[in-house]
Amino acid sequence: MVTGIAALAQTGAHGSWEPAAPETWRVIASAALALVTLLWILRVLARGARYRALGVLGEPERERVRAAIAKAEAGTSGELVVVVLERSDAHVSARLVAALYVVLPLGLAAALGFVAAPPLGILGLLAAGLLAGYGLASALPALSRSFASEARMTHVAAEQALVEFQSQQLHETAARTGVLVFVSLYERRAIVMGDKGIHEKVGDAHWSRARDLLLDSAAHGRLCDGIVSAVEECGRVLAEHFPRSADDANELPDRLIVRRE
Repeated sequence: MVTGIAALAQTGAHGSWEPAAPETWRVIASAALALVTLLWILRVLARGARYRALGVLGEPERERVRAAIAKAEAGTSGELVVVVLERSDAHVSARLVAALYVVLPLGLAAALGFVAAPPLGILGLLAAGLLAGYGLASALPALSRSFASEARMTHVAAEQALVEFQSQQLHETAARTGVLVFVSLYERRAIVMGDKGIHEKVGDAHWSRARDLLLDSAAHGRLCDGIVSAVEECGRVLAEHFPRSADDANELPDRLIVRRE
């Protein structure tokens, strides 16, 4: 009897009432996923240049800014420094989230059955994809920018502007008339700040006006024009309240600083 049951088990027809995934659905899902990923990558590559400081401000543009600084300082005893950074922070958390987004298509491909590998092999593949995604997010700022917190970007840009104000010695002028025009490309933030001597004369309204001039041009892809406008506005108000005297000494060099971070 037992032998007969075993024989039936070996020769009987086995099946499942769980339907197989339609092949057409798999193809459509894979094609849609590939298309979305491709479009995203193209968008990232197209926007990459706007995060490169030396790409955004080529030598002709840097020369324009230097000339604007020199002209502004010619009429005042105040000091102006312009700093343009590619980023104010590494934004590691944004890179990690971007890496997860990059590896998502690989995970979906495994879930749809397009990756033929044991579970441990799939985990290893996903881990490798995560590392590759983090590397891409580090190399391509536009990739991680979409996942960065706006509040954090505002905070780190403001913090870095204070660091630059101190490191460029703008707080050490005799009449406390140093002014910083600060731009952080990754965060897309612009900050204009003046030292105690000039700030007491003009208050926050003037710095906001100079900053808005910069932001308006930058929003239309004319960063250099915006920086020049902000420098001219700062120079105008400095000349009004602290005009240049005959014996005035240039306490700080006329500086434009453009660097990666």
